[in-house]
Amino acid sequence: GRLVITEVDLRRMEVAKKVVESNNFPVSIEDASKTEEVISTAGRAPLIINATGMGKDIDGSPVENIRCFPRFSIFWELNYRGELPLYHNLRRDSNSHGFCIEDGWEFFLDGWMNNIIFALNLSQTNLNQDRFRNAVRDLRPSE
Repeated sequence: GRLVITEVDLRRMEVAKKVVESNNFPVSIEDASKTEEVISTAGRAPLIINATGMGKDIDGSPVENIRCFPRFSIFWELNYRGELPLYHNLRRDSNSHGFCIEDGWEFFLDGWMNNIIFALNLSQTNLNQDRFRNAVRDLRPSE
């Protein structure tokens, strides 16, 4: 496998590269202006993650042309709230292109569950994950 990160900030780009390389995983870092090119040349069924905050914390989308996504792409939108234009555009085309698309809700819940376990000094088995998910189901932002 290969990991390609696109980033707008040179400092964050270097930090990301050091973290990934310290785990002996090859990585290449590209300027964010090449995001669509990186996606379009990723090969069949790539995992593509939006961790930019775009569509949640800041307006816009890191990708304007969703036609750059290869068929059978697996797309993970780490954001779980906000306008999420890229997520919604891909969902609209998911059936015709075989996309697998996930939003960040489960990732968000896992983070909160881990924090609760740590803060209350619980073991993993003491926090019933299904009960937790059911308890917060109505808090999920609507799509």
